[in-house]
Amino acid sequence: MSPVTMAFRRLPAATVVWVSGEVDVTNSAQLGTFLADVHPRPQEPLLLELSGLSFLDCSGLCVLIDARDQVQAAGGGVHVVSPHPRVLRLLEITGLGRVVSLHPDLPRALQAVNPHTAATATDVTAGLGA
Repeated sequence: MSPVTMAFRRLPAATVVWVSGEVDVTNSAQLGTFLADVHPRPQEPLLLELSGLSFLDCSGLCVLIDARDQVQAAGGGVHVVSPHPRVLRLLEITGLGRVVSLHPDLPRALQAVNPHTAATATDVTAGLGA
């Protein structure tokens, strides 16, 4: 398994989290802790950019479900952005893809959470090394 890497950026209308590598039982707790630490402000959307996440097992899926539950309890929503095809397939067959918003790219996800945003993916990722 390749290690999981995570980064985040708080924007005026959302928190964006980038997850890449592979998430399995050996590192899913690390992802869960990271997501809990960067939990968005009340009623704020959480955007999970997963284009670099090539593998997600059931323990990682549970982490995503827990994050969705926490964000929803605070009045926000979870948006999955650019999921890797294997991860997208897992979201679809488990039904999680029906309870989170799916977006093909970051600009469209940002537009969905705040129609007045002019941010581009480059604006958001500047300085992240993403």
